[in-house]
Amino acid sequence: MGDDALDIEWKGAASANFSVGRDMSPDIIVIHIMAGTAAGTEAWFDNPEAQVSSHYGITKTGEIHQYVKETDTAYHTGIHGTDFARATAQVVKDRPNVNPNQYSIGIEHEGQAGDVWPDAMLRASRALVKQCAATWNIPLDRYHVVGHHEIYFGHTCPGPSVIMDAYVAALQASDPGDDGTDG
Repeated sequence: MGDDALDIEWKGAASANFSVGRDMSPDIIVIHIMAGTAAGTEAWFDNPEAQVSSHYGITKTGEIHQYVKETDTAYHTGIHGTDFARATAQVVKDRPNVNPNQYSIGIEHEGQAGDVWPDAMLRASRALVKQCAATWNIPLDRYHVVGHHEIYFGHTCPGPSVIMDAYVAALQASDPGDDGTDG
């Protein structure tokens, strides 16, 4: 994947698991793990009882699926009440009581928390994060690119195999050497 436009398949959330529009422009990107397959995640996103969604999902083979428009609010990382005090992401601490769904883009990755990401998925992930960052003028740094566990206390998402510092360093490098995973 070079500088060309990414091949993104629109899947569209068929349920009401997102809000049309946003209260603020996105300025952070949240990295997630699906804790399952892309097909299972898509079915969950289409279930109105789930009350969850994400903007994107990336399969192990590097396919990129879009579920919610970036201009709309996906329900991927919201926190409530006392959870704000338990977040470790500085961006959340700087915006107490503002739901992070309002200012974030969520990207899910197929697999389980302990999986080492295949090269195709990792390359697609980096390319998508760079495209989203360019679209919204989001800096590629640790303040603006975070793991879900840094926002939602008690989650391990995206998992121990994704070292967020290394992931972001690879985004910043012109020739990424470190793949951002452990293994």
